[in-house]
Amino acid sequence: MNLTHLKYALEVEKTGSITKAAENLFMGQPNLSRVIKDLEDETGIRIFSRTSKGIVPTENGRLFLEKARDLVRRSDELESMFNAEGVKRRFYVAGQSSFRLIEAFGRTASALCAENTFDCRLEECVSGQVMEKVMRDECSLGVMKTKKSDLEIIQRSFWERNLRGKVLSEFKYVVLLKKDHPLSECEIISQNMLEQYTLLTSDSRRKDAHKGSCLLLSSASSCIRCLGTIKDGFMISRPIDTKTAEQAGVVMCPLEGKKMVDLVIFKADHKLTYADELFINEFKKTWAQ
Repeated sequence: MNLTHLKYALEVEKTGSITKAAENLFMGQPNLSRVIKDLEDETGIRIFSRTSKGIVPTENGRLFLEKARDLVRRSDELESMFNAEGVKRRFYVAGQSSFRLIEAFGRTASALCAENTFDCRLEECVSGQVMEKVMRDECSLGVMKTKKSDLEIIQRSFWERNLRGKVLSEFKYVVLLKKDHPLSECEIISQNMLEQYTLLTSDSRRKDAHKGSCLLLSSASSCIRCLGTIKDGFMISRPIDTKTAEQAGVVMCPLEGKKMVDLVIFKADHKLTYADELFINEFKKTWAQ
């Protein structure tokens, strides 16, 4: 029995599902089921039982999980004590610029910095740089996107580089436009329809691919701030939440194209920390809103 396995059991209790807990923990369902079985064998009790509402703790299981929760809390407190000497833990993330990345990182950093034990940094860069920063241990996590149809190829590339990648979300690109833009009422927009308009982007590769005029800016947030000042401007983006779109005075129109996925990547031997898991959950929440 070890602390990590206790955390796994607490995650099962939290989600009420082996499948969901395994997904949150980035591990296979059979492996998690084996850990729970081993815990039950070691303790001599049945921790969980299956019901029509999902997996729930037994009476003995509730007592066990209560003690496990206390042990995990004490372990976290002990770790914090040693970080109180002025040595801050590092939480660095590299990712391709997007509103959801910035929002998830901001929420995570806000929670971590409140403890005054973390040094947090977000580096916005292109996909190749994301992988390089993770491989060189400059960042513990990377966030990048790829076509869903290319997922098998990119995962193979990760393995060759001693990296691992997990899907965080799926999406299709949208075009952000001012409400009075000529294309703002289109049901779907193709790349050809955009050639005569000005692209705002922070991605040099997207700039090079666009046949019309283009304005290259430092980040996605800079692009959306400038969008209202460019008469015929547009921006290609992941879907953004309705509140952000309203505040920026823009509308979202579907862009013709393939489905994309967001991936979180980390080194194969990297054990996800509390900060990592907090960020991953915050990123997922941005898509659940």
